[in-house]
Amino acid sequence: MAYIGGLSRNRLLLPVIEAAALLPDVQVHLWGDGPQAGDIERAVARQANTHFHGWLASDRLPVHFRAADIIVYLLRLDYPGAVYNAPNTLAQAMAAGRPIIANDVGDLGRIVRVTQCGLLLQTASPPAIAAAIEQLRDPALRRRLGDHGREAAESTYNTAAMQSQLAQLYARLLPSAQI
Repeated sequence: MAYIGGLSRNRLLLPVIEAAALLPDVQVHLWGDGPQAGDIERAVARQANTHFHGWLASDRLPVHFRAADIIVYLLRLDYPGAVYNAPNTLAQAMAAGRPIIANDVGDLGRIVRVTQCGLLLQTASPPAIAAAIEQLRDPALRRRLGDHGREAAESTYNTAAMQSQLAQLYARLLPSAQI
């Protein structure tokens, strides 16, 4: 399982590391940088099956997404930005065809629900995370959710589709402007 992204305080990553203690045969890899880096390094040092790798260059993202079996994104429920945005790397994880474990908050929850690309947690507790990982031990379920994510990334959650949607929005807001 992997997390690749920013280590801002709005990410719930310590519960992921705590969930690893409940599943000693599962390897958890975290990449990123930000204010939580020190907390994550200390927590990872206490768990033999967790690994913190620091910053990952954007050109290396696809390889690491494809190498993981599961991708996890958990946001704080009180993070106002979650209402209107999802993690920047979510579409890349979906494009890699990997199932997502996420909590049901804002756009992240909406995207995972609508695309059926992963499992949504009602709580980001270590037992709930561990239960989702256990559920995703089923290769057929991982493949089905991953395929849904890849299809959604190819059709909707990609740069070309987003540019088109943005241009259409601007055209509606500014009908006399040439876009």
